[in-house]
Amino acid sequence: MLKDKPTHTSTKEIFDCSDIYGVSFDKKRACRKKVRLAIIGAGGIAQSKYLPAIMRLRTMWEPVEVVAVSRRDERQGKKIVKLYGCRWYANSEKMLREEDLDGVLVTGPDELHAEHVMMSLDANLHVLVGVTVT
Repeated sequence: MLKDKPTHTSTKEIFDCSDIYGVSFDKKRACRKKVRLAIIGAGGIAQSKYLPAIMRLRTMWEPVEVVAVSRRDERQGKKIVKLYGCRWYANSEKMLREEDLDGVLVTGPDELHAEHVMMSLDANLHVLVGVTVT
């Protein structure tokens, strides 16, 4: 029998549940409280890595939602809104004041991380910082 790998669909799901892609209804996950997230600095890393990963979690019934993003570039902000159905803000502080959030992903430029993290912590939110490795 094939061994299960933690990052792939289990053999039980594949053969017993006919769920090759791991997207069948998961009552345990679906019953959890929804986590409402915002992204500060929704540039290339957020758009190519974080947003698609969050959408993948949703296909597996993970109750997570990106409700808003902040990005200075209006054209890019509007693109994200169109693709992911969230709200866009040019100003991160305004976003944190106006949105009902559980946490923030800080993915902007490294030199702004401290400022964005402190702003998010001051808003009493959980914070995950995406660090660029060069």
